[in-house]
Amino acid sequence: LDISLAVSQVNIVDVVSETRAPRSLAAFSYTVHVPDLATLRAVVASVLAVDDVFQIIRGSIDHLKRDYGEDGFWRLASGPRDKFGAIAPSRAFDNDSSNL
Repeated sequence: LDISLAVSQVNIVDVVSETRAPRSLAAFSYTVHVPDLATLRAVVASVLAVDDVFQIIRGSIDHLKRDYGEDGFWRLASGPRDKFGAIAPSRAFDNDSSNL
């Protein structure tokens, strides 16, 4: 629900969600229309501010699964890790928010 509220400031075209196992990893794919770059940046900041959101990856669940395979996709969904295995800080679009 928190993610939906964060995204609700723009036109949501489609939402897809997948859960690996109950009470486990979940992935959400939002297709949105934004009027300008400033709005996109605001939406990204709002989503990353939601607890338990640690990254935004550009692409659909289907395309990511095709590119990385089922296990690779869920490794992406389990979060970026630092060299000690701890979840790394939030990031947008694969660590490169300059393309927003």
